[in-house]
Amino acid sequence: MSPQNQPEERGGSKPTPGKTPKERIQATKTTGLLPKWEYFKRMPDGRLLVVHCKLCGKIIYGKRMGPIISQYKDRASKTIVLEREVSYGPLGEYEIAVLEHEDGSSHETPLCATCLDSGISAAQAEAIYHADLEALHAAIRETQGEGEADTWLDAQLRKRPAQLRRRSRITEMMPEA
Repeated sequence: MSPQNQPEERGGSKPTPGKTPKERIQATKTTGLLPKWEYFKRMPDGRLLVVHCKLCGKIIYGKRMGPIISQYKDRASKTIVLEREVSYGPLGEYEIAVLEHEDGSSHETPLCATCLDSGISAAQAEAIYHADLEALHAAIRETQGEGEADTWLDAQLRKRPAQLRRRSRITEMMPEA
C-alpha cells in the first residue's frame, strides 16, 4: 500500500462519554469534511439510482447508456434515437476503498479514483465511515426498530479506521454505443 492511502494518524476520535450514537454521527457531520454526506439516491423499488463520491461529489455510479435498439433518420438525415438500452452501474471513476479497523474487521465503501489516489486523512476516513454508518443505521431502523439500530450503531462506532487500502479496480463497463 502506498503511504498516501494511509490515514495520517492511527484511528479516529474515541467515543465521547454521555453522547448518544446519533449525536456522535451528527458531530462528525458538522465538521464539513465530507461535502457529499448524503451520497446516494435510490429508486422507489430500492435499487441504486446514483452514488456520489463522498469527498468531491462526482457521480461514480449511475445511468449507463447501452446500444441503440431502434432509430430512424428524419428528412434532414438527422438520426433520431427512439429506444436504447439503459442500465445503472459503476462509472469510470468508481473505486472501492477498504477501511481496515484496529480490531481486524474491515468496511468497504465507494469513492472516486481521483480522491483515492490523492490520499485520505484519518479524519476523512472516520467521516466516510460515519456517513456509511448513518445510512446503514437508517436501513436497520426500518427493519428492526430504533432500539436494535441504536445498539448496532453504538457497537460500530467503537471501531476506529486504522488503515485504508484500494480494492481491485472494477473494470466491467458497458460498451459505448
